[in-house]
Amino acid sequence: MTELRIPARWLLPLPTALATAVLGVVFAATRQDLPDPVATHFAFNGTPDDSTARDVFFWVLLNLGVLATIVASLAAWRGRGRAVVSSWAGGAAFVAGLSATLGVWTAGSQRGLSSWQAAQGPGGLVLVAVVCLPILVALAVFWLGRTLPLASSKRDLSPTPSLGLSPDENAVFHGRESAPAVLVISIGTAIALAIPALIGLGWAWLLLSLLMLAMGLTLSGYAVTAGAQGLVLRWGLLGWPRQRIALERIASAHPVDIKPLQWGGWGYRGSLRFFGKAAVVLRGGSGLRLDLRDDTQFALTLHHPETVAGLLNDLIARGAPDRSGVEG
Repeated sequence: MTELRIPARWLLPLPTALATAVLGVVFAATRQDLPDPVATHFAFNGTPDDSTARDVFFWVLLNLGVLATIVASLAAWRGRGRAVVSSWAGGAAFVAGLSATLGVWTAGSQRGLSSWQAAQGPGGLVLVAVVCLPILVALAVFWLGRTLPLASSKRDLSPTPSLGLSPDENAVFHGRESAPAVLVISIGTAIALAIPALIGLGWAWLLLSLLMLAMGLTLSGYAVTAGAQGLVLRWGLLGWPRQRIALERIASAHPVDIKPLQWGGWGYRGSLRFFGKAAVVLRGGSGLRLDLRDDTQFALTLHHPETVAGLLNDLIARGAPDRSGVEG
């Protein structure tokens, strides 16, 4: 008989699903004994001062719990990297936990009342429990996401490019990528925004014009440096903002064909921290993809990606110096 093994990452959505299930069971068991509407807001002295239709109140809480369960399940199923999986699963656990504690306390405290006006607000310890219990559950889920042996996503198993650097050789790549269309559009928009200011409609339009021009000058291109320090991007004419992915964070580098729509469009797309995947897309065509050791991916538009990929892979093979991970 084949043994069925459930990946450890599927433990993470369980608290979220259980909290939502408990809320559903409690509401189903107490619905007929609850006033309609139920008290949902209390003054400082504990007397109720607002109410909500019973079914609407619990329906909203249950929907939040279901949505949180879906988010936690997607994080466990498709999340890349421990930081991404644990953050999304922990946040979902807090939302579902808070919905459950609010709903369970409301059902327990107002069951059997003839009117919502007879309800009594939560005392100090009860209020602390309602808020702190979801926080503790969320922290536990976050900790699990950081410690469980999460299965890694499949990396590209194709041969990694190499420049053939000898152990005593070193090299640095410098290049620049630009998107003239972005600059032209930004300048045109800045001019259009400046016209209202020139005809006396207010200096706010001029500020918007200058802001658009600054954004265009910054986002219309970046300088790329690859070497022993890893990969460094310096945006705009002034080289700021700056982003660095240190060499020891990179597992392998590969030339790829960048298709903007596959990454969600042009510009900086995604997030390494929250989605486990990010890309800098200025155009379609040649690009570089970095598979990072925490199971995340970073890609960027780049001419001559084979050279950069080979250089980084050779430096990775000989061992990276001890530097911090990702900057910027």
